[in-house]
Amino acid sequence: MRVIDLSHTINKNMTTYTKDEKIEIYNIATIEKDGFNEKLLRLCTHTGTHIDAPSHMINKGKTIEEFNISEFIGIAFMIDISNIKEVTISDLTQYEEELRNCDFLILKTGWERHWGTKSYFNDFPSLTEEAAKWICDFSLRGIGIDAISIDKFDSIDFEIHNIVLSRGKLIIENLTNLNDINSDKFTLVATPLKIEDGDASPVRAIALTN
Repeated sequence: MRVIDLSHTINKNMTTYTKDEKIEIYNIATIEKDGFNEKLLRLCTHTGTHIDAPSHMINKGKTIEEFNISEFIGIAFMIDISNIKEVTISDLTQYEEELRNCDFLILKTGWERHWGTKSYFNDFPSLTEEAAKWICDFSLRGIGIDAISIDKFDSIDFEIHNIVLSRGKLIIENLTNLNDINSDKFTLVATPLKIEDGDASPVRAIALTN
């Protein structure tokens, strides 16, 4: 079995979506002074590779800790959309059978190559509203993507987020190392921190393949 790390490393210099999300990491104890190391972290729930719960966009939506831990582990099916700017239903219909038999849909855009640059936040591939609704008709637990958002880069109404989250599904964003996965079907583990009333959480996502 191969284990592939799908999460970006969190550090205080990483680029964030807004300035309010800037990460701060402080030493509050050191071996030299205190006999042990300990750090204080200031970060938002959408830091790095993370998972959105319905409550991120939906009033009274399900929060991250209300999900059973088993719901973050399942069979994922990955589709390469790196040559498609905006994914439509016609781009997806050939995968109907696979979508009926998986828990998560992973969209490989190739956008992770821009991680750490300003380009990462602009003009990345996305879904049409119709495609998002079509995907949500399947009994998937969630959708993942190797980009900053599942919505268009210039969206202000977050239509795709609202479509997916209003149906009780999860969204995983900022995945990485998808090129290292040697199969379009694998076991995904994307367990969040158990945050009370959590709208989202950073995850250490991994792929398990044969």
